[in-house]
Amino acid sequence: MPAKTKPRELVFDDIAKLTDREIQMAWREVDTKDLSMALVGAKPAVIKRSLENVSRRVETMIREEMTFLGRVPERELTKVRGRIADVLNILRESGLITWPPEKPKEKKAPLTAEYKAMKKKLAVQAKRPLSELQLGEVDDLITGMADVARTEGIMALDTIVSTAGDRFLGTGFRLAIDGTEPELALNILESYTESLLREHASKLRKVLEGVMSIQSGDNPRIVEQKVKAIY
Repeated sequence: MPAKTKPRELVFDDIAKLTDREIQMAWREVDTKDLSMALVGAKPAVIKRSLENVSRRVETMIREEMTFLGRVPERELTKVRGRIADVLNILRESGLITWPPEKPKEKKAPLTAEYKAMKKKLAVQAKRPLSELQLGEVDDLITGMADVARTEGIMALDTIVSTAGDRFLGTGFRLAIDGTEPELALNILESYTESLLREHASKLRKVLEGVMSIQSGDNPRIVEQKVKAIY
């Protein structure tokens, strides 16, 4: 029985042959600067498939960077495209990229009416500030987001997040959609959390101080000075 021919390793141009989900997984492992440089002078199909699988914000950043870079020396292009190919092959070895691609490509299963209804409800719910949601509703919101990301890929959350009614929620999911390094995203969100908690604590303190002052019969100008002194 003849030995199986080992499939060749992926190269940079093979990006155009990968699925959306595979490209999105790859870009989470690739620095945006590297990707921007690698796409300079790349084949149109590679550029198209690459930019289809990043958020609109990241696409704008990449296009601006490509314009800024202008021409990139061939030696540098070879290096950066080689690094990206290494990422692709690591994902292939991990079973996260199917190579060579399956032929014919499997058709995506149509989205069920139940799923579409859930997604529509999710979009409406995401427009509400977190302060208006009960804890159970927050659980449902996050779980729904996870269902959409698993079913359609994380990029499908971009439309929902673009109209999010809560700054913290919107910021968190945009960081995830943009492929921000987990540690950096965590640092940003923790700082944001501390800022919001301080702000909320100050608002509560102002109310408390105002009620006590009014109850004591203080002059309105004195009450104003007391509450304005609280940051």
